[in-house]
Amino acid sequence: MANELQGRSQAAITVSVIIPTYNRPEGLRQLLESLRSQTFQAEEMEIVVVNDGSTCSYADVMLTMDEMNAVYLEQPNGGEAVARNSGVAASHGELLILLDDDMVLSPGYLKAMTAEHRLYPREILIGNMQTAVPEGAGAYARVMAPGLSPHDFGEVPFTHALGGVMGIARNIYLSL
Repeated sequence: MANELQGRSQAAITVSVIIPTYNRPEGLRQLLESLRSQTFQAEEMEIVVVNDGSTCSYADVMLTMDEMNAVYLEQPNGGEAVARNSGVAASHGELLILLDDDMVLSPGYLKAMTAEHRLYPREILIGNMQTAVPEGAGAYARVMAPGLSPHDFGEVPFTHALGGVMGIARNIYLSL
């Protein structure tokens, strides 16, 4: 797959979805299917998948990306942070949505994250992963709990933020 957008104008891109992946092609396929089902305007979104030195084949997954505004990059294994940075460098959107390759998004995820970004453009958005929360769980688990509004916990300590379910303005990401 080409490392360029599928003939789309970069000026129309407002959201870049960055997905590092390592040896989880089936998880990535499911995430891509959930991205295909988003209520967000597809022409305003690009997807950048960075294969971080996987030892298994992603050929079938790449076929599912053909009809999406997606870029597939490969690099030697350097870890998730390096792969995420490579994805950001190849992207064009004002809002970066950082996802892990083992997630499935609800159809309104990107629309909700974008709406929150417009309200709070200088904030880092922590997404909602829809997981069960064990009794007595700490802030780390509560941040990921289902059914939360974006403001249920107020400020969340940086150590409790997850890079794989986050939205952040490009300029803030680059300044960090």
